Formats: sequence, structure tokens, C-alpha cells
Amino acid sequence: MLLCKPKSFFSSDYVLEGDGRRADLTFRWTSEQGTIIVDRTVFEVRKHGIMNPEWTLEGAGHQLATAVKPSAFTRTFDIRSDSTSMVLRAAAPMSRRFEIDQAGALLATIAPKNLFSRQAVIDTREGKLDFPTMCFALWLTALTWRREAQSG
Repeated sequence: MLLCKPKSFFSSDYVLEGDGRRADLTFRWTSEQGTIIVDRTVFEVRKHGIMNPEWTLEGAGHQLATAVKPSAFTRTFDIRSDSTSMVLRAAAPMSRRFEIDQAGALLATIAPKNLFSRQAVIDTREGKLDFPTMCFALWLTALTWRREAQSG
């Protein structure tokens, strides 16, 4: 189980800790891009395109993963890396809980700690998801939460 906490009361940036690992997730104020620092290794999250955007997770001079939204009307991302592909989606239409599945098998859930909390808990199944990819999925989930907060 991993715990995700906002860096401050009004911040949309997060710290993720658990299983002896730590990550800092940071959003840029002016765009849907940012950085993820995993155990002192810096990864860049970049957004490409406007109409059919794609986000990439880049580090050490190469691209680790990509994420695309198959539809602007759903809270779903298709995430692909060299070794795997998975889907990050809202568990229900009005829910803040997200699920990561691969070929129908649930890999992890990302959910607020409680109804009014901005803290989140990530429950992983059998460690099948590498930590940087998990952080990327959390970053995309936090992006969705951030969009919802800004529009509401």
C-alpha cells in the first residue's frame, strides 16, 4: 500500500511514499506537464498535441511510457510502455477512485483516503506494476482530479 499526500494545503503537487520508495509529483502551473522524481531520478511528463493529446514519461534520455485518452468524454487513459500496456480508468462515472487493469486483471486502485481528503491510497496487486509507471498513473489521476477541481 502506498500513501499519496499533497505537498501543502492548496497544492496540486504530491509526495508518494511506501514500500521503501518515494516520489515527488509536480505539475506546471501553465500546462498539463510536470515532473516525477523517483528516488532522486528525474522524469519529465510532457503533453503532445491539443485535439488528441498524448502524455509521455521521459527519463535518462528515452521515453519510458505513453498515455492517450481514447475519448474526451471519458476519464480513461491507455498507458503503454516497452513491456506492457494497461488501462487507467475511473471506477464509476462520478467516482474519484481509479483502477489500473491489464487484459481484464486489476493491477491497482488509486482512491482518496476518505470522502473529503486530498490524500490518496494506492493499493497494488502482487507488485506487477513498476514504480515509475505507477507514479505516471498517479500523475494522470491527479491531473484528472485537478481538472475537475478547476472546472467545479
